[in-house]
Amino acid sequence: MSLSVRDTGRMTRMPPPAALSRFDLIAHNNTVEEIRSRVSNNIESYFPGPFKSGFAVQLISVQQRSYSTICFFNVCAGGPDNRPLPGIAVKIFSHQFGGAELADLQFSSMKSVWPLMSQTARFAIPRPLELFHDLSAMAMERVGGESIQRQFRRNLFAPLKWPALVCACGNAGEWLRYFHTATQESQGQLDVTAKKAAAGLAISKLQGRGFPGKSVHPIEVFLDTSAQELSHIDLPAALVHGDFTVDNVIAEGARITALDLSGRDRNAIYHDLATFLNSLWLMRLFMPLPDALLNRCARAFLKGYFGDERCCHLALNFLRVTGLVSSALEIIGRRQDQPIAQFWVRRFLNHQLGGIVRSSRDTYGATLT
Repeated sequence: MSLSVRDTGRMTRMPPPAALSRFDLIAHNNTVEEIRSRVSNNIESYFPGPFKSGFAVQLISVQQRSYSTICFFNVCAGGPDNRPLPGIAVKIFSHQFGGAELADLQFSSMKSVWPLMSQTARFAIPRPLELFHDLSAMAMERVGGESIQRQFRRNLFAPLKWPALVCACGNAGEWLRYFHTATQESQGQLDVTAKKAAAGLAISKLQGRGFPGKSVHPIEVFLDTSAQELSHIDLPAALVHGDFTVDNVIAEGARITALDLSGRDRNAIYHDLATFLNSLWLMRLFMPLPDALLNRCARAFLKGYFGDERCCHLALNFLRVTGLVSSALEIIGRRQDQPIAQFWVRRFLNHQLGGIVRSSRDTYGATLT
């Protein structure tokens, strides 16, 4: 068998994104109001219970993300006790990036995985509530806690809180192991040829945008030699999350909830592991995080996933490099008119890629030279 196979948010108090035109702004507000109305009408199907009177559904905030808009609603049942109900989050998918098709896919994935994840109190996904196909949106129960990325930002200059960050990353590894175990598949070989070809194309484009050839050559050698080694290795496979990053993993004590489950691919487990580790290090693009802290968090994550079992670092590093090359091209492409920012990104990503290649060479020796 051959195994083939990110939204950083910011909180705003006003629902519409600032960049919308007047026409789009009206359409956006109409969509949000229509969602609020539908949520209000369907509350009793979301949260069945003996309520004597109606519900108040209030839009409290909107999170504008790169590829979607998320509306957060508070829900309060009427009656003397005024019993609060769990909040609701409605994700509106951008038409530019899949719209209704992506909403349908994510909702069906969450519906299929929800029974597996609802069996444990520690590991969760948001409970899917309803799909609004015509609005390219889906409703889900809002979860508590905050993303690991936000915890890093909040505790960046509080070293006494760093052990909690390490622990959160370890718990994230445990969540991922639970998810993969519940959805495991038969083993298979990684689609190294396709991935190496895609990475090679991205590297050529990076060179055209200023990546030095002397830095690119070791990466190309690594991809060639590691692809040859991996073509003979069977790897464990499962349903992959698809976007398991520090901003999509929500920690609340020992409880971990993963957001944005795509669930469209059954693939090598190392895809999700590589994605998380890359997202951990990519935080250094906007936060001065020390290597020592990130290394501790990476080790805790892998320990949480593997325990005392063996990790195939060759597969992990191969997918990390191919993923980072793709990320480098995307990030630099978004900063075409910012030469200083481009220089910083090139320098940072070149350092990260070189570090992974050197680490693999140290581990596997002459095989990768």
